[in-house]
Amino acid sequence: MSGARWATFDCYGTLVDWNSGIGGQLERLFGVESAPRLLARYHELEPAVQGEAYRSYREVLTETLIRLASEQGLAVPEGEEAALAHSLPHWPSFPEVPAALEELRARGWRLAILSNTDRDLIAASERQIGVPFDLVIVAQDIGDSSTMLVTSGLEVALMGLLAELVVRSALFRRESRGHHLRTDHPARDDAAWRAHTVVQAGAEGPELATAPVADDREAV
Repeated sequence: MSGARWATFDCYGTLVDWNSGIGGQLERLFGVESAPRLLARYHELEPAVQGEAYRSYREVLTETLIRLASEQGLAVPEGEEAALAHSLPHWPSFPEVPAALEELRARGWRLAILSNTDRDLIAASERQIGVPFDLVIVAQDIGDSSTMLVTSGLEVALMGLLAELVVRSALFRRESRGHHLRTDHPARDDAAWRAHTVVQAGAEGPELATAPVADDREAV
């Protein structure tokens, strides 16, 4: 990932309007008047289901709907237990999402989705969004629906990139200044290095340069 700029997103509730998707099914199954209350409770139950033993997201949707109905004294119509999972591929993206993602791509950003869902479901949602992603990591890939574990791989990679940039910046500045100490360049050199270090993404990796210090502020 060296040199790339990444924008990462959750999918459902961020890019895809899951309230519309889930709420529409709750209205269909249990009526318009009950749907808002049931939707709020659904969002409380789903994390608890995900925190148990690993389930595919299709199974999470089904189990949460069953528990919601049981808790509320409602009956899921026969054959409708998987209604949420069946409807998910048709959940719409938020109206502003495609244009915003296209603008990010035009500005040079790479796009990634990190979501505790299934590979086939996220593929259907990508088609709804209509904008290609450079990286998609889902819970099914690692066999765990914990959001923390889903994101940990990318977080480790970004930590490695940050460490690389720190080292490159330290080697670039050939002086000592403040907490930046180099035994091979122990003296402060205002003539050559009274400037900010600037790191930018380049085609072949990080590119370092300097920028003038304004007024009497310290160089960083």
